Amino acid sequence: MPLTLITGPANSAKAGEVLRRFVASLDQDPLLVVPRVDDVEHYQRELAARGAIFGGAVTTFGGLMRTIVDRLDEGSRPPAPLGPLGRERLLARVISDAQLESLDEAAGSPGFRRALLTLIAELQRALVDPPQLKRALASWARGAPDRRRYATDLCGLWDAYRRALAAIGRRDDELHGSATVAALAAAPETWGQRPVLLYGF
Repeated sequence: MPLTLITGPANSAKAGEVLRRFVASLDQDPLLVVPRVDDVEHYQRELAARGAIFGGAVTTFGGLMRTIVDRLDEGSRPPAPLGPLGRERLLARVISDAQLESLDEAAGSPGFRRALLTLIAELQRALVDPPQLKRALASWARGAPDRRRYATDLCGLWDAYRRALAAIGRRDDELHGSATVAALAAAPETWGQRPVLLYGF
C-alpha cells in the first residue's frame, strides 16, 4: 500500500484533505488514527457531518495496534501488554531489589515509579534501548563521578525492568507495539488493503 504524506503550514486544510480521503475510501473500511481518545469523538462528529456514518472507524494508536493484532494469525500474535498497575508493581520490585548509589533517596519518594515509567515509555517510543542510553550518558558523565553514578543507576533500573518483563513473558505498551509491528512486517498480507490515515501526530 503506498504512503502519502500531506504537508503544509497551519490552517492549510490538511485535516479536511485527510477527512476527504477517508470518506472517498469508505468502501474499503478505512481507519483514521488520531492522537488522543478525546480526538476520536471529535473526528467521528466531523465525519458524520460529511455523511460518513457507516463504514470506517476512528481510533487511537493503541486501537491501531489492537486492530493489527486481531488481523494476525493466532500463532504470531504477541501476548497482551502488561497493564499500568502491573508495570508499576513490577518496577517497584525492581527498585526494591536494586543497589542504588545516586537514586537511592529519590527512589523512595512518592511519584518516582510513575516518573521513571514515563521516562522509559518516552525513550522506547523514540526507539532507544538501554545500551544506547548507556552509551549516550557515558559521554555526558565523563569525568563527573556524580553523573556517572546517576547514569549507572538509571540504566541499571531500566535494564532490570526489561529483564523482569521478559522473565514473566510480558511486554509494556511500547515493546508490545514494536513486537506487533514486527509481526505485521513479517506477514504484511494479513493487513490486506484497508486504508490507514493518521492525523494530528
